[in-house]
Amino acid sequence: MTLPLRWMASVLYAAVLCTGLYYAVAGLSPGWSPVWFTAALLALLALEQIRPRGRGVGLLLARVVLIEVVVAFDDAGFARPLYLLVPFFAYFSLGRRWSIGLAAGYLVAGTIRASLTPGWATDPEIVSDLLMLFVGMVLAVATAAVADRQRRSRLRAERLIAELHDAQRQVGELSATAERNRLARDIHDSLGHHLTAISVQLEKAEAFRQRDATVADRAVSDARSATGRAGPFLRYARPSAPCAPSISR
Repeated sequence: MTLPLRWMASVLYAAVLCTGLYYAVAGLSPGWSPVWFTAALLALLALEQIRPRGRGVGLLLARVVLIEVVVAFDDAGFARPLYLLVPFFAYFSLGRRWSIGLAAGYLVAGTIRASLTPGWATDPEIVSDLLMLFVGMVLAVATAAVADRQRRSRLRAERLIAELHDAQRQVGELSATAERNRLARDIHDSLGHHLTAISVQLEKAEAFRQRDATVADRAVSDARSATGRAGPFLRYARPSAPCAPSISR
C-alpha cells in the first residue's frame, strides 16, 4: 500500500482516538476506562509507520487483531468504522477475492450480531447501521481497487521509462559502434590506397635503378610522399604505435 493511503488510515485512527478521549474526559461514560482502547489505537498508528516486505500479510493480521481490541474496549461504538479498513488493507495484501470475502464476512457478522437484539428487523437505527456498513464495505473495496490500479499503472510506467532509457543507451552504443566501423572502413580503404601507391613506386624505382636513375629517384620521392600521406591514417588507427620511419634515398 502506498504512503498516502497509510497516512489516510493514520488520520482515521487519530480521529477515533481523539473522539474516544473526548468521550472519556467529558464524562459521558463514567465507568469506561480508555486505557486498552488508547493503547490499541496507538499501536495501530505505530503499525502504519512500518514498511512491509512482500505482501504484508503479517501486518494485515496485526491490524485485524488491534482493530478488534479497539472495538472490544469501545464503550460508545464509534470505532466500528475501523472495520472498513480490513477489506481495504486485504485488497493490497491478499488480492481482490479476499477483500470481497472479508467484506462479506463482516457484513454477515454484523447482521448476526444485530439479530441478537429483539425486534432488530424493525428498528430503524439497527437497519440504518447495517445499511451504512454495507455501503462502507462496498466503498472500501472499490477505493482499494482504484488505488491498486493506479499503483500498478505507476509501476508499469516506471518500468517502461526504465526500458526506454535502456533502449536509448543501446541505440547510442550501436550508433557509436556503427560510426567506429565506418571510420575503420574509411581508414582501411585510404590506407590501402596509399600502401598500394607506395608499393608501385618502390617497384618502379627497383625496375629503373640500373636503366634510368632519374626515374628511379622520382619513384622513390613519390613513394616518400605517399608515405607522408598515409602517416595520419596510421596514427589514427593505432595511437599508441610509433610512427613508421620515412623512406630515405
